[in-house]
Amino acid sequence: MNSLIIRLGQSSIDFAQTTADTNDVSHESYHMNQGISPAANLRDALGAGKIINNSSASLIQIVMIDAPVMLVPVDDFNDNDADALYRHAYPATGTAQNAIVGSSVVPALDVVALFAINKDVNTVVTDHFAQAKFMPAMQPLWTYLNAHHPAIITQGNVLHICFHDGQMNAFSARNNRVRFCNTFQTDRANDAAYLTLNVWTQMGMDAKHDVVAIIGTPPEGDKYAEIIRRYVRHVSVRHLADEFALPASAKEMPVDMQAFIAHGR
Repeated sequence: MNSLIIRLGQSSIDFAQTTADTNDVSHESYHMNQGISPAANLRDALGAGKIINNSSASLIQIVMIDAPVMLVPVDDFNDNDADALYRHAYPATGTAQNAIVGSSVVPALDVVALFAINKDVNTVVTDHFAQAKFMPAMQPLWTYLNAHHPAIITQGNVLHICFHDGQMNAFSARNNRVRFCNTFQTDRANDAAYLTLNVWTQMGMDAKHDVVAIIGTPPEGDKYAEIIRRYVRHVSVRHLADEFALPASAKEMPVDMQAFIAHGR
């Protein structure tokens, strides 16, 4: 897939350019200036980026947005209701005057993901790339995790815990249906473990047969996994960069970008 991928995170903007050969991947990260707006950061990054070139207009252009997500079953989705639904679920994000509510179908899970796009960011993107498509940053990872279980599992369910951008994303699916999906802000291992075990209890998961799969780097290093292992028999630490078999040039990019390059959306 010949693609230009832009990922807007909480503290960085990542760019990747790929060709049909996934061994040919270029990646560049731009550290955001927290004193200016996301749109201003993106404008500066596009001006300074070495990856963006005149040939980019001929590539598939994907913009991944790290923002709160609401999942709606495809059968229940009505485009006319999307705006009101999202703004009700996320009033702090959704009621902002500069927010557009975007939608992206996740075919493997039979849901539509609703997410916020900053209006000024949208303007900067469309000024540069008129055909760009937006999607939530975690979407490719959900699709991959739904289809590829950790080697440790022999039966039961998996609760995936992904740490990224100072956040913890909890995700579980079974038979191509989402069972749980939420994101929490946390920078302490004890808090992350408490949230994980709370989700585990809500879902009625089995401590003997079900699995917690850890992705990314938890706060305070190994402490998080040590706490979880006190309560859950099967804990898997997954190194998805190795599973994806991408070149070294791609291994420094966020794991959701890696998932998109390796397996699509």
